[in-house]
Amino acid sequence: MLSIASRVTFAATQAVADQVDTRLDGREVDEVIRSVHWNGGSWVTDYGDGVPVLVFNPDSRERDEAVEIELNDWHTSNLRLIDDAGQDVPYQRLRAESVNGQGRPRFVFRAQLPAFGYRMYRVLDEPAPEQTNPLLSATTTLLENAFWALHLDPHTGGLIRLVDKARGLDLLAGTGAQLQVVRDDTDTWGHGVRGFRQLVGVFGNATLEVLELGEVRATVRATTRFGRSTAVQDFTLYAGSAEIHGQLSLDWHEPHHAAQLVFPAALSEVTATYEVPYGFVTRPADGEEEPVQSWTDVSGLARDGRGAPHPAGLALLNDSKYSASVLGGELRLTLARSPVYAHHDPATLEPAVAYAHLDQGAQRSRWALVPHTGDWRAAHMPEQAAVLNQPAVFTREYVHAGSWPASHSDLHLQDLPTVQVSALKQAEDSEDIIVRLHEWGGKAAQGQLLVRGHAIDVELRPQQVLSLRLAADGQALKVNFLEEADD
Repeated sequence: MLSIASRVTFAATQAVADQVDTRLDGREVDEVIRSVHWNGGSWVTDYGDGVPVLVFNPDSRERDEAVEIELNDWHTSNLRLIDDAGQDVPYQRLRAESVNGQGRPRFVFRAQLPAFGYRMYRVLDEPAPEQTNPLLSATTTLLENAFWALHLDPHTGGLIRLVDKARGLDLLAGTGAQLQVVRDDTDTWGHGVRGFRQLVGVFGNATLEVLELGEVRATVRATTRFGRSTAVQDFTLYAGSAEIHGQLSLDWHEPHHAAQLVFPAALSEVTATYEVPYGFVTRPADGEEEPVQSWTDVSGLARDGRGAPHPAGLALLNDSKYSASVLGGELRLTLARSPVYAHHDPATLEPAVAYAHLDQGAQRSRWALVPHTGDWRAAHMPEQAAVLNQPAVFTREYVHAGSWPASHSDLHLQDLPTVQVSALKQAEDSEDIIVRLHEWGGKAAQGQLLVRGHAIDVELRPQQVLSLRLAADGQALKVNFLEEADD
């Protein structure tokens, strides 16, 4: 299914790119793919006035998002990146994914993208202006930007302090982003167990290294071990952004145990909130394992050095895990469980049999930590989770004329701060467009849906899912999930 979705996405972005005028200042080129000069080893190919790159935003909100791009046939040390207005865009060189790497520069930059639309950037064979960013710093024990100071433990590779620089608050009550190992003697489905908290040990013997430090982001890598298992975790901060990102590669080989990513928040009077389909639910912070989708939040009060309370919260976003628990202010995300495969209580395991165990081997996941002041709604947690799980996509294009502009938004929401568009598709039985919205904040919302030149008034109840059928003339009809008129 992922392969099919990838092919459909690529075909759709190419169909849009074909209509965009990708010329530089409207200038025609003799050849759309041409070798412009010899660098002593090969010809440098620039696709005609640089390489146009169209970056697409799948979300109903504007985005400021990190985008990684790798070029091919770029046999020159020059690389300048400009936006659709011709302004220089800061970027940072990365290690190429190709082991050879020659002629394949890879880089990351922040793209400002319109809602449900695209924006064109261009890579040029020209020297880039000098770039500096004194607001990023990284050592093996401290990762810092204008918003956060992350102090790393040289033994466990976790975070021993998470300092909000604006308010002077340390939001951790213990080691955060720590990988803990707990006992799991249950069957495949975890029958009869409400939580996994019998601590066996902690990943340690850490090796820390500064992986990246540049104009756009800084990353520290922590490699830790437990038993026969190894974890490689990257901590990343971006310049000018409050995002805290993690990427975890876990090679897990511990039968009858579970691995958990732990964040003990320094909070009192805690409320635990979990995402559910099209909404949220508040549950007791009692340590019980709960189903979760892409985010879990703990909110309460943090105290400064003088003991004064401040509203604060900590949300953990992830791209592939579905079980979490909160005990007091401690938030745990279960990464792997390794009971016997297809074991169902009350069946008895035979000691002499070599059973297969779940979740053994290599796995990768991404997470983001979102500290916030007070309520998770004000931090727009569902939208931040959407960025992590549905990142921008891009396509490289050649230079050609077209009727579409270099930047375009097809749909956006007005005066609907707690509403998301979860689906946009053609109707099954006509050329009409189906738009599905949902209210995620638990409060009524009233505003407008602006789509293709039409302004449509919409009103949603708390956590309502609303589907509309849009005709070409802008007329909107409420429909159900079968796309039938909903009376």
